[in-house]
Amino acid sequence: MEEFRNKLQKDIKTYWLLTAVSAVGIIAVVCISFITDGVWNSNSTITAFFAVLLGMSLFYIRRNKTALNDEHLFKHLYIQNSDERNVQIMMKASKTSFIISVLGFSLGSIIFTYINETISSVLSCCMAFIMIVYLSVTFYYNKKM
Repeated sequence: MEEFRNKLQKDIKTYWLLTAVSAVGIIAVVCISFITDGVWNSNSTITAFFAVLLGMSLFYIRRNKTALNDEHLFKHLYIQNSDERNVQIMMKASKTSFIISVLGFSLGSIIFTYINETISSVLSCCMAFIMIVYLSVTFYYNKKM
C-alpha cells in the first residue's frame, strides 16, 4: 500500500507538470493568434486541446490528493489499479484496439490510394509509426521480463 501511496504522490507531481505545460500552451497559442491574425478563433482547436488537458490534469490532481487524505477512496483506487481482473481486461482491450487500429489504417491507406495519394501516404506513415512503437515496446518488455 505504501508503494501505491508513493505512486499517487509521483502522479500528482507529473500532473502538475502537465498543468504547467498546458497553461503555457494556452497562453502561447492565444498570444500567437493575436500577433499573427488578430483573431482568437484561428487556433481554437489547439487551445481547446490544451484546455481539456489542463482540466483533466487538475481533476486527477484533486482526486489523488483526496485519495491520499481519505482512506476509503485510497483503498478503492488501490483495488481498482491492482486488481488482476481489471489488468487482464485492460490488456485484452488494448490488444484488440491495437489490431483494429492497424487494420483500419491499412484499409484506409488502400482505399485512399485511389482517392488521394497524400492521404494514403500519411495513413501508411501513421501505421508504420504505430508498428515501430509496438515492436519497440514489445522488445522492451520481453527484455525486461
